[in-house]
Amino acid sequence: MIPSRILFSKLGKTLPLEEFLFQKQLKSIYKVVCREIYKSHEKNDLMEFMRSEFKLTGNHDLTYRKYLLNQGMGRINDMANVMGMNIRL
Repeated sequence: MIPSRILFSKLGKTLPLEEFLFQKQLKSIYKVVCREIYKSHEKNDLMEFMRSEFKLTGNHDLTYRKYLLNQGMGRINDMANVMGMNIRL
């Protein structure tokens, strides 16, 4: 057996570059928001709000998920302004 085939079979499914970069951006935003939320007194409610913003049901294409991320970022920025939090997205 060719060694490269063995390596590729162990890797499993690989993501396209654009999908990989989107997931990296999504995780980065999630971490930034989590760090700021844990500094707040209303941790539980804010974490529930954030989870609902980042939750995705169904199998959607990348363009739609980018749209949802932009909408979620807007809602998170609005929430941060109302709460007086310093979240920079």
